[in-house]
Amino acid sequence: MISLTIISPAGTLCAAQVWKVSFPGARGQFTVCPGHAPLISSLIPGGISWTDADGRTGSVTVRAGCVRVHNDNVEACVEVQNI
Repeated sequence: MISLTIISPAGTLCAAQVWKVSFPGARGQFTVCPGHAPLISSLIPGGISWTDADGRTGSVTVRAGCVRVHNDNVEACVEVQNI
């Protein structure tokens, strides 16, 4: 399992245990699964989507941000897309 935290200036958007999470990285879409190598990436406009421990999915659309992956902890700081 991965511990996922997504925060924005408005507050916490997600704090959950997930099986996988996908991001709109600056060099292309990528998915993080348990045991992923450490990385830091900037994020471009697009969707972050995840599947939690119960098989439910969630998503948030972002304008920009960054993500850090380390030891099955994924932390994203994002600017939410205005609709």
